[in-house]
Amino acid sequence: MDNRIKELRLALQMNQTQLADALNTSKTSVNLWEQGRRLPPVETLLRIATFFHVSLDYLLRRSEARIESKDLTQQIDVCQLPALHGAPVWLERQDIWVLVDGIGQILRRTDGTAIPFAQIDEPVWGMPPVFARPLTGEGMPLTRNEISSFEELWVEPISPDPLLRNELRGWYTVYQRYAANEFGNRFYLDRYGATWLAFEDSL
Repeated sequence: MDNRIKELRLALQMNQTQLADALNTSKTSVNLWEQGRRLPPVETLLRIATFFHVSLDYLLRRSEARIESKDLTQQIDVCQLPALHGAPVWLERQDIWVLVDGIGQILRRTDGTAIPFAQIDEPVWGMPPVFARPLTGEGMPLTRNEISSFEELWVEPISPDPLLRNELRGWYTVYQRYAANEFGNRFYLDRYGATWLAFEDSL
């Protein structure tokens, strides 16, 4: 498990302090886990699995996360991938988990190699949302031209920071040049597809 926590952390481009803050623990604890010198308590293991959107089996290396039952997953269209930055997805033909880098527009393998979104030519699967995960956009992202026909829509930020994404995702009111939420956060139309995606509904 030690290397797996480090792999997941590095795939999100987080340092140990950032991960410790996200899990409400100390940097020393994260360092000890990654060195294999200490095992996190059960409650923390659940928080780690939820934070990285992976199963406990995957985290504990009790399996290499091969998906045997597709009823545990949902198929993902390539155009949805930028909104899933940092989440693991399954490549069906290669039979492997990879991490989504929505900023770099690539899928990262655990060996460090990458697959550009434009070169994906096989079914991609992801874990369905569960009660412990935040809401996410449902269905296909809207095109920029479709946005103006909505009064309100669900926004998924594209950011390497998982805490920022969780804080900024949600329902936004559509205005002429931007979408804004009740807290005054704005996403501008000229940055659509680069810093945010919009959906008609949420899961």
